[in-house]
Amino acid sequence: MDVQFIDPVPQSNVRQQFNNVASVQLPGNYMPPFTHFTVFYRIYVSNTYVPTTGWNQSHSYHEINPVLAHDFNALFHLIDNENVINPNLDNDFRVLRGFQYLFVEPPDRPGESVHIDSILTPAVQGTTIVFDFSPGRIPTLTVGDRVYNLQRSTGIGISRFRPLPENRYFINSTELWSRENLNPEINADVVDIAGERGGLVHSYVLMFIAAVGRDFATYQPIFSTPALIHVFRLP
Repeated sequence: MDVQFIDPVPQSNVRQQFNNVASVQLPGNYMPPFTHFTVFYRIYVSNTYVPTTGWNQSHSYHEINPVLAHDFNALFHLIDNENVINPNLDNDFRVLRGFQYLFVEPPDRPGESVHIDSILTPAVQGTTIVFDFSPGRIPTLTVGDRVYNLQRSTGIGISRFRPLPENRYFINSTELWSRENLNPEINADVVDIAGERGGLVHSYVLMFIAAVGRDFATYQPIFSTPALIHVFRLP
């Protein structure tokens, strides 16, 4: 029996601009069993402020948050790795490391929240999507001529949680990083920084994108290897 396989989004298809914008050129040659693209994310509290133009010049992931560095290093070997076939990314990202699936707010339905899988369908393959975390605005995802506000997850099944603030936007705020909210019931998608916090608290989000399909025989999801979208600083 032939092994069903999903091609990844090559890392070379991702273009990062400073620490607030990334564009992803989605490949355009997918066939069944491909069904959609998905995005995993995790948020990290930090004492470190990385200037918009200084991302790769003077700071490392470890300086931002050691858990961020640990997560990235543990997942880095999957990127563009042709020897890894059908990785169980739901387990690698969500179960083992606490990542969540991204959601968005449709521009024509404010207040509503939809899973990213329903936006990044086969219809968008071959196009470029843009993630924008520019200062002074709600972070967005642009797909074609539609601009979606990015939203955090509420978890899955028994791992559901109720994130604060209630609008679920990717905005650095007291409700987001308050230690009383950093637990599995509230902000389960946010990782604290160990020790004392400085006068100003910052937060960053690590995001990956992968292509997804469904096995014809078992109906179980099939994942490609992931590509790093970016580490964005939350405005």
